[in-house]
Amino acid sequence: MYQTLPVFKSGEKYLFNSFLGITYSITGYDQTSDRISLSDDCHFQTLVKNPYRLLKRERGDCPPISGFARIYARLLVFLWKHCYPGIWLLSHCRFSLFKDAGEANLAFREILKNSNQNILCLPRSVFIATTSSRFKKNGALFIGCFFPSRHLHAWVIEDRMHADIFDHQWIMFTPLVMMK
Repeated sequence: MYQTLPVFKSGEKYLFNSFLGITYSITGYDQTSDRISLSDDCHFQTLVKNPYRLLKRERGDCPPISGFARIYARLLVFLWKHCYPGIWLLSHCRFSLFKDAGEANLAFREILKNSNQNILCLPRSVFIATTSSRFKKNGALFIGCFFPSRHLHAWVIEDRMHADIFDHQWIMFTPLVMMK
């Protein structure tokens, strides 16, 4: 489900622990001795490395939001703040509440419209990945790092489109993990 995408910078190998939500590095690492096996989902990695290949997502109308979706979105934010392994566990669920990632994104933004959406990238991305009916076949969630600060950011690509039309900062982050 999660595929680690190691990053090599200045003699260090950077990795992401999906369960704990932390980035760590191994110093004095020789990149030439590491063999990275790419999955069958290389086209997602290609789209992240060359965002000009992405299609443009048009903004639609916000779909009807169920009570379950409202509770689930707030639960993800709570787990993100207080119990990261809980959000990791929920990221493996699939609920198919919305037809695609664009609708799921608009629903999340509507549910938490008075919150700072810039810092809610991980709960929003997990919400999109777990509630979009097209994600399992056509989507990938990425968690990337902004080097050298190690700030993290999460985003979703589905159907060759970025899920969140309001997220423009993802392009500055190097992917460390991909969830399919």
